[in-house]
Amino acid sequence: MAGDQGIDPWSPDSREAQLLGAPPPSVPWLAAQASPVSHVSGDAPPFLLLHGRADRFVGCGRSERLHDALAAAGAEVELHTYAGADHMWLGAPDAARDALDRTTAFLTARLG
Repeated sequence: MAGDQGIDPWSPDSREAQLLGAPPPSVPWLAAQASPVSHVSGDAPPFLLLHGRADRFVGCGRSERLHDALAAAGAEVELHTYAGADHMWLGAPDAARDALDRTTAFLTARLG
């Protein structure tokens, strides 16, 4: 995961290493357990994934991999990405509005 952001995956200072207590390559079983992709099944609830392509903290590839795994398992999943949008839609107010609209529509369609 750290490699998605151009960070050395063996760095003890990465967010992933701080979460796991060690660099992910040194604890692959723990890293797999921490990854949502490891827990994908066709019985998953519907997912809406919204991600900024310019996200500097959580690479868009993470949402793409989760989307692909959920879709391959037969789960209901939607992915929408926003060019130029950083983490939490920083610098992209139009993306923030669209993300809110999509979230509201998604929840309304499924929860009434």
